Amino acid sequence: GALDQLDVHAVLGLFIWQYGPCWDNGYLWWNPYNEIDVEFSRWANSGNEIAQFVAQPYDWPGNIDRFDASFGVDELSSHAFNWLADRVEFRSWRGGPEDESPENMLHEWVYTGPHIPRPEQPRVHMNLWQFDGPPATEQEVIIDDFSFVPENGPTGATDWPEVAPASHKAQLYPSSPNPFNPSTTLRYRLQHDCQVKLSIYDVSGAHIRTLFDGYQASGSYQRTWDGRDSAGISLSSGVYLGMLKAGDDVESQRMVLIK
Repeated sequence: GALDQLDVHAVLGLFIWQYGPCWDNGYLWWNPYNEIDVEFSRWANSGNEIAQFVAQPYDWPGNIDRFDASFGVDELSSHAFNWLADRVEFRSWRGGPEDESPENMLHEWVYTGPHIPRPEQPRVHMNLWQFDGPPATEQEVIIDDFSFVPENGPTGATDWPEVAPASHKAQLYPSSPNPFNPSTTLRYRLQHDCQVKLSIYDVSGAHIRTLFDGYQASGSYQRTWDGRDSAGISLSSGVYLGMLKAGDDVESQRMVLIK
């Protein structure tokens, strides 16, 4: 059926998602499930636009882009995201995969905000789920065919070459001491020369302080954080997050300041 005829309480989604630690506020503030979404729903309001592109958390300013469109009952449309190290490119167009062109484009959005998924192990999912109350009519999605065709790559499973596991460029070790007062040391190791940024955040996602920002050669390093923000103000007790960005790798560790 047509996407714009979905019940206002139904959500059809194409997204990536990754299991994360449970009940850890120090982890949960920053796109904890490595999730970006292409979603179709009116979110329990018939006046809402039918579609949205999203980077989680959806309620962070600038992380959601909604648009409206109408679809014929038998019309074919395509919806895609291209996840890159510095951005996510979302696209929706009329027709099949081979019909993508400017004249067929329904909507485009390039996301470059702070919650681009980390290069860990998110997987592509599809779902149809209920939002804020039961649908007024029966809702159904039928997948009658599925294929995976990598861009500029082989099309058959037997064509895949053997690929060695990717090695991470960096590793951020748990800080010590932890809990701490008044200071703690963050240690990290780089496997390759790369651009490095070591930062401190609070559990709301606010940037507290940058401990290092520059290019470093491979090897082991450490930086001490004295529990103060970038203005030199001593912070209150609480959970903080040390985040290391090294090239395309992002590592994080939870720290607890106790006074």
